[in-house]
Order: sequence, then C-alpha cells, then structure tokens
Amino acid sequence: VIRQANVALRATITNFHLIDMEGAGFSADSAVTYATEDTDPHNYGTEDHIILGEKAYNAIIRYYADIPSTESGSLPVVVMLGDSQGTGQMLPQYAILGGQERMLGPTGTVRENEWIWNDLEQGWEPYDVTANPNTLGAPASLFFGPEAAMLGKLKERFPDGVAVFKMAQGGASMTTEGVTAGALNTFDPAAGTLWDELGTAWDAAKLAMIRDLGMLPDVVGAVYLLCDNDT
Repeated sequence: VIRQANVALRATITNFHLIDMEGAGFSADSAVTYATEDTDPHNYGTEDHIILGEKAYNAIIRYYADIPSTESGSLPVVVMLGDSQGTGQMLPQYAILGGQERMLGPTGTVRENEWIWNDLEQGWEPYDVTANPNTLGAPASLFFGPEAAMLGKLKERFPDGVAVFKMAQGGASMTTEGVTAGALNTFDPAAGTLWDELGTAWDAAKLAMIRDLGMLPDVVGAVYLLCDNDT
C-alpha cells in the first residue's frame, strides 16, 4: 500500500519521496539485552539505522541535485522529523566500539563543522553521538539515530559546515487519523501539540544560529521518518 502511495505521490509532487526500508533487519526491543533478546519487528537493527541515514542523504541529493552552494553567511540545515525510528535505538557505545571517524569525529566523539540543535540548552552545538542526538521531542533518550550517518554524508556535500534540526518522538504520526488509531501524538498542524512545539523550537533555533554561529539557516532539505504509526 505504501509503495503504491509513493508512486502516486511522486507523479504529482516531484520533491516528495518515500524511502523504502524493505530488507531491513530488526533488533531487540531493549539495548540492554540486545545480544540475547528476540528481535522486535518495531525496531530496526543498528546497521539499518545507519543505512537509513545514508538513504535519507541520498534522497535529498537525488531530488535536490541542483542545490547551489549556500551564500556567504549562511549554513545549510536539514530538518529531520521522526517517530521512534528517528529517535533511534542505538547506544553510543556501538559507535565508540566501531571506531569510525565519520560516526564519531576526528578526535573523541565531537564532530567538526557538523551542528545539531540542542533544545534543552537552547543553542547549536557540534554533533556528539554521546551527548545531543535527541534533545527535542524525546529529550530523555540515550540513543542516537539516522542523523548520525546523514550528517556525515552531508558534510561531504557541504565541507564548510552543515546542521541538522531534529525532532523525534516515539509513537508520533503524521495524521490525526494516526492518533485516532492509537498513535501517541501527531505533527498534524490541525490537531497535534508536536506542531506547535516544533514551531516554537524552530523560531528559537533561527535566532540562536545568528547568536551562536553568526550565520543564517539555509534549509536545503527535510526528512520525515514517519508513517509507521499511521498504517
């Protein structure tokens, strides 16, 4: 059904694309018992979260292949909205044990010229897989998600710097119908508190980028890791 909807939407909305996760594997429900617990069909495995970030980047570049270099004084930003798959189920220890510079940064765990909005601190910070992957929507989450791989790929396209504005919350949906069917909240402007929270945070983020980084945000793409709670 989703693939049919994808074909229909792409026929009329040229800058809309659904990322197909067919073939993705699933992980245990709890990272604590990751090695021994049976898989849960609602949680993608570690490798697939990384792949999802890569797919998000590829979708942006494919459909915005003619993105010009940002003007002087501006910083390219990708907006990422999601449910639990956006929040992620990967512990930072996985990235640390993997030892990949693109996931961690050149030294330690702090990346260079890869920024993320920290809603708890009300400021833009260098992305740190151990500290700030989820501060808006699910601020208590200790996990990281697809933004880790997506930011690394975006840095290749924008070597002078790139940022992600991420809001993810488990159980979120895109539609009011999703809430009626059991989703916990929705980004639907007509019904969901998430939409109001998003707008408030984005207004603060725009002003903070001028204050913190001396640049204006230039949104070059938006990724919605949603729909699981709408089906």
